[in-house]
This record gives sequence, C-alpha cells and structure tokens, in this order.
Amino acid sequence: MGKSSSVLVNGIHWEKDRIANIFAWEEEVNGIFQLPIPAIGKEIYFSEDEWDFSELDQLNRPQHLLKFDFTKLTVVIKNAAKLLIFKSVVLHKLEFSTIYSKMNHLNFISKFLSESHIFRPELITNDVIVKFKACLNQKWTEATRIQYYTTFIDLLKQLERLNKRLEYSEQCNALKKADMSLYLAEREDGKTDEIPRVFFNQLIVQAMQIINDSNSPENEQIQACIIMLLSQTGMRVGELVKLECDKKETISILEGTKQVSYLEYKTFKTIQSDEYKWTKTILTDKAEKAYDLLVYLKKKRRDNSNYLLEAGTYSAPATWVRRNILRFVARYKTTIDCINLTETRLNKLFVQETKNRMDYYLNNSYLEGLNPTDTIHFPLPHQFRVTLATILYEQGVHIDWIREHMNHLSHEMTLHYIREHEKRKNKEKLIKKTIEELVATDSDSKSIHRKIDRFINEGKYHISIDIQSLIDEVQGEVPIREKEQGFCIKSNYGRKCPKNEYLDIPEVQHHIVSFEYIDITYNRYLSIRSTIEYNQKNGYLVESSREEKKLYRLITHYFIPELNELNEDIKYTGEERTRQDYPHLVEIINNRNQIYDEVAKWISPMK
Repeated sequence: MGKSSSVLVNGIHWEKDRIANIFAWEEEVNGIFQLPIPAIGKEIYFSEDEWDFSELDQLNRPQHLLKFDFTKLTVVIKNAAKLLIFKSVVLHKLEFSTIYSKMNHLNFISKFLSESHIFRPELITNDVIVKFKACLNQKWTEATRIQYYTTFIDLLKQLERLNKRLEYSEQCNALKKADMSLYLAEREDGKTDEIPRVFFNQLIVQAMQIINDSNSPENEQIQACIIMLLSQTGMRVGELVKLECDKKETISILEGTKQVSYLEYKTFKTIQSDEYKWTKTILTDKAEKAYDLLVYLKKKRRDNSNYLLEAGTYSAPATWVRRNILRFVARYKTTIDCINLTETRLNKLFVQETKNRMDYYLNNSYLEGLNPTDTIHFPLPHQFRVTLATILYEQGVHIDWIREHMNHLSHEMTLHYIREHEKRKNKEKLIKKTIEELVATDSDSKSIHRKIDRFINEGKYHISIDIQSLIDEVQGEVPIREKEQGFCIKSNYGRKCPKNEYLDIPEVQHHIVSFEYIDITYNRYLSIRSTIEYNQKNGYLVESSREEKKLYRLITHYFIPELNELNEDIKYTGEERTRQDYPHLVEIINNRNQIYDEVAKWISPMK
C-alpha cells in the first residue's frame, strides 16, 4: 500500500487521507489511535498524556509552545480537552502561542473541578459555573476572565459532542455573561503606549552612531540594527527575526531622478493560510543602513542559516529581541535618559527592571555605576510599531498608506495603533472652553466650578472610563449631555447648548454599515445611557428627553445594523473564525444576544 500524501497545516505535515476523517472518531476516543502524522520517526498517540510536536515543526517556533502535558487533567475532561487542543491545531489553525494559553486555561479548569469534587461531567451545573466565575473574579482583568470563560464554553460543547445525553446550554449562557463596560474600559486603558519622543530620539541617535562606527562590537551593532529596523519599518518581532539575506530591491522613481529601496520579508500575521506570505516595506536611509549591516555581519559569520538574526536553526524569540533592546539601553545609559525615571507618564510607558532582577540578563559591565535600588526603563518591541504609526499619521501620511505599510487587515486596526494627540487636545480645549464660559456667566455656582476645575486638572477626559467620575463630581447639581467630543454640562438652568445640535448623532440616510466598529458604537451607547439615568434621577427631564432621542438614533441607525451585519458574518464564516478575525470584538460576539435584548429594552418605549 502506497504511502499517504501529506499536507502542511499550522507548520506541521499531516497525513492528508487520515486528517479528513479524524473527527469522525470522536465517539470512540477512548480507543488508542495514532494522530495522523506521517511516519518520520515520531509517533504520537491520542491515548498518550504528553504530545510533543517540536520535532515536527517546520517554522522553528519556540519548543515549549509545541509541547502539551495532559497528565494533570482530571479524567472528567481529559479526552474532551485533547480533542479541543487537536482541533485548535488542525481545524481552527490557531497560533501555537494561543493554543498554549488555552492549555493553561484547561489546567486551571481541571484543578477547579477537582477541588470542587466534580468527578462526573453531569455534575457541572449552573452552581458550579457561578462558583467558577467567583473564583476568577478574585484574579486578573475582565479580558483575561473572558478568555477563561471562552475556553470553558468550548470544553463544555466538546463534552456534549462526546456524550449526547449532556446539555450545557444554560451553563454556556452563564459563561457568556461578562462586564462589557469594564472590559471596554480595560481595553482602552491597556493600549500599548508609544515611546516618549525625547527618549525615542535619543535611542535612534545612539543606534545610528553604532551602525556608522565600524569599530563597534558586533553584538552592539546587531542590537542597534534591531532598534533601527523596528523604529523605521514597524515590523512585528516575528517578522524581524525571519529576515533573510539579499531581499532588498532598489527601483527608480520620479522619472529616474530618484531611487528608493524596499525590503521583502515574510509575514505570518495577516493571512489565513498555514504558512506565510512575502510582503514589502519601504526602507528609509536609516533602515537600509541597518539591513545592509546585518547582511554584512551574517556573511562574515558564514553560518548556514537563512535568517539574519539566527545561528543555524535557532529561532530568535520575542524575549531575545526584548533582552537585546534592554542591553543596548543599559549599555548607553549615560546618553539615553533611562535610569530612575519618576514622571508618571514615563513610568507608564516603560517596563521597569531593578538591578537585582537584571543580573540574569546583564553582566557587570552593563550594571556599572548602578545602585541596587536603581531602575532602568526601556521600550518593548511592540511600542516601536505604535510609535511609527503615530509619527506617520502626525506627518500627514494617508491612512491607507499607513495601513499597507503596517500590514494591517483593516483601517480600524491602524486607527487603534495611532495615538491621536491632536484629537485629544481638541477635546480638552472644548471642555475647558465650555467650563470657562460657565464660570464667566454663572457666578452663583462657585462650588460646582471648583469641582469641575478639580476634575479638569486631574485630566479626566476619557469618555468610556470617566463618565461615572464626572457624574460623581457634579452629582445632582447640573444636567449632563453626552457628545463624541466629551460630556457637556453647559445646558444648565434650562439653557440649551448651541454646540449640541451639530455635535449630536446625525440621522444619516446612507450610512455605510461596518460591524468592525460596533465596539465603539456600543461604548457610546453605554455613555449615553449613563447620562440618561443621571438626568432622570436628578429631575432634568428636558435633557433626559433629548438624550433619549439621541440614543434612539444611535441604536436604530448604527448599532442594530452593525449587529445584524456581525450576525451575518458569523453565519457565513462561523463564530470561531469571526473571533479569530476580530479579536477586539470577542466580548460582543460572545454576548451579542444578551446585548441585543438589553438594547431592545431601551428603545421599545421610544417607538
């Protein structure tokens, strides 16, 4: 009998004939069968409690991500968990880093079930789910809890497929309920910050000096090149470590009067296939010098690897890149202002490392002159990507060009990266101007003015997070109206703010619906709802009525059409695929029915 042909899925070769029928065996998983991997000296059986795919990996990924240990899983969920992991690899083709996290979730769920004395799947009741959520509420952020909820839901559905007598619909619905407003606030607050410009400029100047100095140590030249390429191209770490030799091309532009170079490199992020695709990035003069130097150093080493930042088949992971950035910053701490930064803004932007913690990464030459209590601040690799997108936007580069340069799938993702300083400043100016006008005309409200002034000085401008703080500050003393630019308090004492009309939600007859922005729409819905509740509670019925009309337009013209389009995408591509394609919408996807019912209750009295 001839050898079965193979197919590359998720960086591993599988037997094509057997992989198509693997999931038909679900009801017989207690039997021993071999996973459909071609015979290359490595056999993995479903019944084994340790699966090691590292020897089969074609993409040189970190080995620990490719090893799965099921020994600690309770027998209640073990087979279901194995199928869930296998499907994640072969059917859903998730990144192994994501599957590794899912395995950690399963270990946590298994430990919880064992400690709760759940020894049969029938005992996983609603009360158990309530207890599980209470256990998670003591840890982590809402976004992290949602990841655990999602894994538990997938596990329960897999148990149902293995045992047709099980029914977990109520348990799954309970797990889908999450604090949406908290999640959205955390997501906004947790965005990766850009690198402060003063630090960024110091870092670039120092890196360029090393690149231009042929007498610099080779390890520092490599570190400088890493920093320069990250800062100039916005590459992801996974793309940077896979750079190859002789991939630079130079072309003539402007009728031959100028030349420009671009670099071809592999990307794994923006495609749905199992391997990679070649993409391009324009090289600035600084980036071109960095790439040329890496090529020179690579050829000088004469190793057999295809990759500029690897020796042999070793893959340089994100931690390797991060440590090299840290080492470069520490080496040049006298020219890069990075020690003991005390500004709140800088503390937020940089990872802090004490001398004692850095001993593992740095030798004494890096630590020379530091005290045991000193801290050093350095940027994470992803911050370069955020900083570049913001700089390009501020320079007036078209958003389409930025999206293509950053290899983003959507405009929404590009806008997520950009920290739009001017927009924030305009919001602050509008709020301050409104407050100044109020102070100038209403001299009988000094106590309100003092509260608002304190609120402004503390810098609380964020719509999704600070609406409750604003309500608390002016509790019961002044009506509030929500706007895209902020929250208006000028409609005081029965006066109608002239800005409300053109800052309101328009009745757009030909609005182009896109569910990719539904999280923004839902976030605004929550804000308007809060202002309505506040105004009703405090007797500001005129303002409440105006806000209700605005809410009705937002829901009918924007939110419901976007939600319908989201449901259509889920129907067409499947819920799991939609989650993968739009990770920023995972909470809305999981709770869309609950959210629809919640929104419907608000608009039904308005019809």
